[in-house]
Amino acid sequence: MENLEKRLFIIFFSCFFSLSIFAQSSIQNTFRFKMWYAMDSVPSLSKKEKLLSGPDFSIAAIQDVLPFILEGKLYGWNFIYTPSDKTRIIAEYFEFTPVQKVSIEDPLISYDSPMISDSSSKFSCWVTYTYTDHQKQLQRYRQSVNLPKIKGVGVASIQKETAGIKEAFSNAAKNAIRSYYSTIIKNKPREITGTVYLTGEPRYYINSGKYVTALDLFLEKGTITEYRFF
Repeated sequence: MENLEKRLFIIFFSCFFSLSIFAQSSIQNTFRFKMWYAMDSVPSLSKKEKLLSGPDFSIAAIQDVLPFILEGKLYGWNFIYTPSDKTRIIAEYFEFTPVQKVSIEDPLISYDSPMISDSSSKFSCWVTYTYTDHQKQLQRYRQSVNLPKIKGVGVASIQKETAGIKEAFSNAAKNAIRSYYSTIIKNKPREITGTVYLTGEPRYYINSGKYVTALDLFLEKGTITEYRFF
């Protein structure tokens, strides 16, 4: 009987050790993705301005958007969402802010494989971010607690330039949150809070004069506040 208990303990320990190693190895040391931006600025609808162009213009635009994306991947975006309610004359409201800011001067950011596409007048490059041990722990935590995975598509006008890319991401998150909660809440709440984390490679493109992005996100639920009176 004692030998059986020892064998069971060894089997259990081996399985546990294997699962632990698998969980650790599934966390990558880097986050790598491709970014691009047009080499010509968008002319204003309200007034004609001198157009900026060239790789330097594209690089500056990429570096404006990059911290926003890394904030969502490394630390997440907090949100406050109020669904629209025609009966109560409530307009939809969505607030989207980073949990922690990231600086474009972060030494853990590196770039490679720059390329100019003559056919589309775009400058692109690959971005690699090397995780710190703390950031790897955060990634491991999100996987271990089995957070719901949600998806959403967002669009915004290219006239808004880099702000349009950020708005498209925000709208994608809002649509993902709205779609998820509409399946689990019967009556519209007054307010929903929580945090979403970017998972997978962020992608965006232009279609019919709009930036379009489709995001995969982990959702960490916060609070749901109901209306007290109709």
